[in-house]
Formats: sequence, C-alpha cells, structure tokens
Amino acid sequence: MSEVNYSDEFQYDDLSETDSLRLLILHPGTSGSPIQSDLIHTTLRECRCDIHGNYTALSYVWGDANDTTYIFVDGFRFAVTVNLAAALHDLRDEKRQLRLWANAVCINQTNNLQRSQQVDLMKEVYSHAQATVIYLGALVEQTESLFELMNQLDPDRTKLLEIAEDAIKDVVSRPWFTRVWVYQELVLSNVVFVQFGRLRVPWDYLCEVLLDRYRDPRE
Repeated sequence: MSEVNYSDEFQYDDLSETDSLRLLILHPGTSGSPIQSDLIHTTLRECRCDIHGNYTALSYVWGDANDTTYIFVDGFRFAVTVNLAAALHDLRDEKRQLRLWANAVCINQTNNLQRSQQVDLMKEVYSHAQATVIYLGALVEQTESLFELMNQLDPDRTKLLEIAEDAIKDVVSRPWFTRVWVYQELVLSNVVFVQFGRLRVPWDYLCEVLLDRYRDPRE
C-alpha cells in the first residue's frame, strides 16, 4: 500500500494505448477507516484474458458534485462525491482487496480528450468486467428485511413476497433509475448485483421476486 500523503492531491499519469484503462485497487479496511486505494493501468486486451485479477464495474449515481469528501489514491488525496465515497466504503472488504472500475476515479475528468476516449470504451469496460454492482445507496428498513431474507439459504417464499411490496417502492425510487444510460450498463454486463449499504443480491433474483409479487394469480 502506498504511503499516505495528507497534503498533496493525486495527479494522473497518461494512458499509453488506445484501449488503456485504469482500475482502482480498493484496499481492505474496517468501517469508518479512510478509503485507501491504488490506481493501476491495464488494457482491455489484458483484461479479456486475465483469469487471476479481473475487475468489478461500479454503476452508481454521482450525486451532488459540490458535496465532496476525500479518499486516498496512491497515497494522495482525491476528491470524490459523498455518494461515491459511501459506495466505496460499503463495497470494501475487511480482508481482501477489490479491483474496481469507477468512472469518477478511473477516468481523468479534467482531461476532455481523454474523457471522451474513455467514454467510447465504456461498452467494453462493462462487457469485460467479471461483474457489475449497482449501488443504490443506504438501506431502509423494508429493503434491509428483503435483502437479508433473500440472502438466506432457503428463504420463506411467502414471507419474501409479502415484504417485497414495500421494498420495491424504495428500490425504484432511487435516483439510479432516473439515469438514461443505466440500461446500457445493465445489458452489457455479464453478472449484475444490486447493493444497498453492505447487503448485495443478484439483479436477476431481485427481478424474479418482484415479478412474482405482482404476477397475475390466474397465470
């Protein structure tokens, strides 16, 4: 892990290849500890054949651009929105590092040419990722109950469908569903998870439960 520098801010290195991308190595940490990470360079060609260190793509809402906090990248301070910081805190494992693609960090947002080039690669970024996590924000009681039950080995199906009605209102009210390009990210991804707080369930499973809840009983 890089030595932490509390005064200087992170500076990007240039990308060398037309299919180059950056990945955020999210280091293990406990709740409340600062986000420590490193930023590495790789290429889509390398990711396509990488069986040891594939990455997870993050799909989320940036939130208020003026509401920011700091994480540490390569030991330097890096300003991110509070929404992204919350996602990184909730995705972070206490023991294992995570290779993550998050657009606000992995794309140099101050370099317009590079940003345009990286945006053109986003189709491949999501399709090459081993998984995509849709981060919807903090938990509320109804959604927490649903996700905890879904994560049980053999959940009570009747109870699952009972609590799904209140939970779906919370799920679909999240700002993520107002983003125009989320469907592209969803369709391109190989495996998709939905995450509230630190609870995560497969997207397909969540859709199955919600569809069962509202399926016509005559079918």
